Amino acid sequence: MEAKRLELKLPAPVVAPLLELLLPMARESGDAALGFEPNLKAIEEDFRDDWRADLAGHAASDQERFAAIFDTEDFRKMGVAEFGPEDCEPMLRAAAALRLKLRDRKLGAMADAALESGEVDFARLNKEEQTAITAYMLLASLQEIIIRHLDPGSSEE
Repeated sequence: MEAKRLELKLPAPVVAPLLELLLPMARESGDAALGFEPNLKAIEEDFRDDWRADLAGHAASDQERFAAIFDTEDFRKMGVAEFGPEDCEPMLRAAAALRLKLRDRKLGAMADAALESGEVDFARLNKEEQTAITAYMLLASLQEIIIRHLDPGSSEE
């Protein structure tokens, strides 16, 4: 039986600003790839730098996979990105890290409840904030789609 591929479709005009915002973040390496500050207090001090580097390396790898899937001609021109089951877990992790980066760097003035509910007054936001919140919501939707794909019984009906 062939594994099912996932396809994401967006209106082509919204693609360019989202890629302009997300791709540079997705291509960060080292500590910048981390979407959070890891608490390594439980790790012996001599090993903390190695743990941190390992976490950053995995985060960078997941986000580079995200960039490779979305930085395509099909996505830029038609708003269509396609990926297989092998990409689901890296995409989940990349979306989570990118959402954390957006929250920290672009959406810090917004309440967490507003971000999570999506109840945002776009008219009160500047263009950069509008693009950031749109990217944030896209990533959240992508995570939901992937989770439903991985565990079809988890969807609420």
